[in-house]
Amino acid sequence: MGYLASKDVIEKTHVKASQINLIVFSTGTPEYIAPTNAMKLHAMLNAGQRCEVYDLNANCAGMIVALEQVSRIMRNNENVKYALIVGSDQLSRYVRYDEAIAYANFADSACAMMIENIFHTDRGFIDAEFYTNSSNHDKILMPAKGMSSVTGDRNLPTRDKLVQYGQFNFDGAFHSAKISIEEILFRNNLQKKDVKKYFFSQFGWKNIQKVC
Repeated sequence: MGYLASKDVIEKTHVKASQINLIVFSTGTPEYIAPTNAMKLHAMLNAGQRCEVYDLNANCAGMIVALEQVSRIMRNNENVKYALIVGSDQLSRYVRYDEAIAYANFADSACAMMIENIFHTDRGFIDAEFYTNSSNHDKILMPAKGMSSVTGDRNLPTRDKLVQYGQFNFDGAFHSAKISIEEILFRNNLQKKDVKKYFFSQFGWKNIQKVC
């Protein structure tokens, strides 16, 4: 899926695979741990050798984190002219059929974006702000019993190799979005009226309304 998305964006942008200097593959369901999936993609695209490749796993926020990292790399390195960011997950392989939220919402998808590095311009990436609350770290687990159990316990049931999706409260995450937006505007001397468009997670409409 990631390969097909990459081919599509390469065709649309008219950037040759040999021109790409950085490939970041974002996934929470990697087909391989070694070599990196970015390395596999590099070979499938027949990309050039002057190219950095690595995988990134930040779960749901993966491509946003990748975009922030790549943008900062490119701001400090003129030699990185084009970067390919690919997000691809096959979560349907790992869901339990009796967990309604996970089974109804987790699916397979991929997308890709090509980032061009243009120096001496006011356009492009400005800044980013992150907020992490790890209090729910034990609520969503994949695999449920950890990777060491998958490889070390021969009697481990299939259920314990899949996603464990527990109940958790995420209301605070949307309040933190308000704080982060105000912080990033303040430190960049911007006002809310300067922003033409906001993009929110589709996770909960009522929470988007709260932020607004």
